[in-house]
Amino acid sequence: MLVVGSNMGVQLMTREHISIAVALGIPLCVCVTKVDICPPDILKTTRTALAKVDCVMYGDMMNV
Repeated sequence: MLVVGSNMGVQLMTREHISIAVALGIPLCVCVTKVDICPPDILKTTRTALAKVDCVMYGDMMNV
């Protein structure tokens, strides 16, 4: 599991961890947190950045 703060977005370390998991063939579940306090445009940027590193979005994000 990889946790990404939506307000901080995809950082260099996030990209590195995704790359390592892919290289090792480790299945990865990405949880995006803080969606309730994140401005919509920043959240969209975070989702777009995750898609660029080959993360597939399943379903809608929900506030918990």
